[in-house]
Amino acid sequence: MHPKNEALLKRLTEVTQQGSVTWRETSLSDQFIVSLGSGSVLLSRKYVSVLGEISPCTEYIMTITDVNGNEVDTVSIINSSKLGTSARIDFGHLKNLYNLISRNVRRVDQTIDSLLSDLG
Repeated sequence: MHPKNEALLKRLTEVTQQGSVTWRETSLSDQFIVSLGSGSVLLSRKYVSVLGEISPCTEYIMTITDVNGNEVDTVSIINSSKLGTSARIDFGHLKNLYNLISRNVRRVDQTIDSLLSDLG
């Protein structure tokens, strides 16, 4: 992954953990977007078949758009047994951010807290 993309991914994770940015779901399944002054970032999850893999592999895609909505860059990593070490690390970072966003947008923790409260 390009160092600028790594820096963006790291910063997005930090501000998402802090609750400083607002992600929202798009009309596509398993895709989230955050809009900023200079553009937007979309994070998607897909399941794809890869030759030689027993079951479909998970793919995470980070798409960067400019202020006009034009795609300027995309990072896509598929979880495959053939991944090298650095690609596995990049995959892990994208997966962690996706899961963090999903929990926040879908209010998973709040729902679990309510259920626990209901149970006493």
